[in-house]
Amino acid sequence: MTIKKLLLSICLILSSSMITNLLGQDISKEPEVFKVVEEMPMFPGCENKDISQEEKYDCGKDKMIDFISEHLEYPKLAKDKDVEGMCVVQFIVGKEGSLSDIKLVRDIGDGCGQASLDVIHKMNELDIKWISGKQRGKSVEVLMTVPIKFVIPKD
Repeated sequence: MTIKKLLLSICLILSSSMITNLLGQDISKEPEVFKVVEEMPMFPGCENKDISQEEKYDCGKDKMIDFISEHLEYPKLAKDKDVEGMCVVQFIVGKEGSLSDIKLVRDIGDGCGQASLDVIHKMNELDIKWISGKQRGKSVEVLMTVPIKFVIPKD
């Protein structure tokens, strides 16, 4: 490497570092999405109860299960074929509590995967805002993974 190229490389590195320091942040970074935070996101409905944070989290989980049970539509094809099992959906809970990047990571087929996606998308359609996750007291984006179990009720 010539001295001219080496000096140019050093100048570029220093310029990038100086811009970062002047702005107080690194403009080249995408917003960080956490997998684990000090306060995990919660489905709404329990945040104002006079209970411990752990109890609020468990209550929120129960509220989410109730929502999914109420709004999940078991696909007719899956019922007809006696398909049972678990689909898994991942999504990001944003700083304001909206869900984004909703994707299916495990599908048992016959329409169950789409039904799983639909029930999570329904939260946004109904404008249900999650309680955002927090890290060091600030709201952050958090990746959530939710298993959705399909079981045909036995008569």
